[in-house]
Amino acid sequence: AIERKDEIGFRDFAVVKLMITCGLSEIELVRADIGDLKIKKGTMTISLQLKGMKSKERTINVPSDAKEALKSYLVFRTNAKETDPFFMSAGNRTRGQRMTSRGIRERINYYLEKSGLKNGESRKITALSLRYTAIKMSAQQGATVEEIKKKFHIVKELTVRRYLENLD
Repeated sequence: AIERKDEIGFRDFAVVKLMITCGLSEIELVRADIGDLKIKKGTMTISLQLKGMKSKERTINVPSDAKEALKSYLVFRTNAKETDPFFMSAGNRTRGQRMTSRGIRERINYYLEKSGLKNGESRKITALSLRYTAIKMSAQQGATVEEIKKKFHIVKELTVRRYLENLD
């Protein structure tokens, strides 16, 4: 449903890829700056400021499909400074400013509705559902509860177990 024909399409595709493949939350995406992205010997990493933290103390490796999505989006950001927001708003009043959590949610909801995945009250899929998808995919690939806690920065084991209910 995401047409990659302009900066907004490439940005939104990169956001979705990061949410699904890395399980990133809205706030982690909002807080990301251009300088947080590093590429060394073909490995792409992003430094993250987790919810409730004051600094960017967590670094994740970006999987290859998300890496390609980010590279395609960065073509539009060639003049960006390291301190500029990674994901910029394109709204009339907020153009050029950092995207907000609400802005990310609205874009995700737009694509979920456009694709037919979100269908009123019968299918309550949200932006957070993309994170759940990443967690469930990790579990299906054999990740333990401890590995999931670490990878997705989840404090309580009970939270992971709730995410994994009805895994089938």
